[in-house]
Formats: sequence, C-alpha cells, structure tokens
Amino acid sequence: MTVILSDEELISRGPIRPEDLLDMYQASRSFLCPLEANIYGLDCCEYTLTDMDTGNLLFTTASIPNPDDPLDINAGRRLNCRIKPGYLQARKIKATALYSIGEIPINEIRLIERFYFRNMFLWGFDFIVGNGVPYDMKSVDLIYRMPKLPHHLVREMVYAPYATMSDSFYFADGNLVLHRKSRYLFENV
Repeated sequence: MTVILSDEELISRGPIRPEDLLDMYQASRSFLCPLEANIYGLDCCEYTLTDMDTGNLLFTTASIPNPDDPLDINAGRRLNCRIKPGYLQARKIKATALYSIGEIPINEIRLIERFYFRNMFLWGFDFIVGNGVPYDMKSVDLIYRMPKLPHHLVREMVYAPYATMSDSFYFADGNLVLHRKSRYLFENV
C-alpha cells in the first residue's frame, strides 16, 4: 500500500531522496527544496519537445525570464506551458534540454518528473542525464515513451487549461537542488 505524504511530511523527514519522489501520486503544493539548495548552479536553460513519429515541434522555451514581480523569489521555478496539438496523442517524444552548470562539478545529474491531471497521477519519468563540467553548457536528448490515454481523458485535459501539472525534480550527486512546477494548456486540434 502506498502512503501519500504531504509536502511538510516529506520535508520534515530530512533530505529528500529520489525514492521519495518516485512514490508521489499527487502534485506538490509547495517547493520541496529552497533556492539555496542549488549550490551547483544547475539550471535547465532551454527545452524543446518534438513528436518522434511526425517530427512536429510540440513545445519550446528559452531561459525562464526574470520575474515581473522581483519580490516573488519562486517565479523562475514556475512555468506555464502552451503545448501544440499532437502531444497527448504522441507515443514517443524527444525532449532536447540545454543545461548550464555552475562552478562545482557534478558526477551525476538526475531528473525525475511526475505529471498529474486534477491531482490524479498520469505518468512519471526518471532520467540519469549524465555528469556536469564546471561552467559548461550540456545538451541532452531524453526520450519519453508516452502512455495511451483514454479519449475522454484527453478531451478533459484539452478543455481544462492548466489543470494538468508537473513536478520536475533535479538531483545533483543525489541531492535535490532544483524543483520546478509546470502547468499545461493543450491546444486543440
């Protein structure tokens, strides 16, 4: 039986491990690590999603801009994504990500992503991205093998803008250093 822990319970148990997040079945309500945890300077600067079967570009973003509200310290950790038609029907999606590394080398970068619709768990991914050399930019391709969703669920997701959410957790050498939260609007066909 899976026990669902609140954000506060996860944080109070001590350092958050990848195993803790692989068991998450509802979206977090808060950020599970402080900004100061990112001593490595790890950042995902660009992200592009492409349907591998059709070659269609589904989403692209460049560096998250400086927040409009300089007092909102978490603005750069939230992203609203407008996804082009075809994403929810795609079977294989290639994500090309560009990472920047700070002054501390990283032996292993790990990305765990969890996706939800109205707090119902949809799917999750766990990637070992590789290492990181100080003051470098690293481009990686990640392959998402997407589940086939029931037609009624796809329709609900399209007609409920930003009700689909994800938590993206970035680990550097086993330490949770970055947590981003995204919400999705799926363009209709």
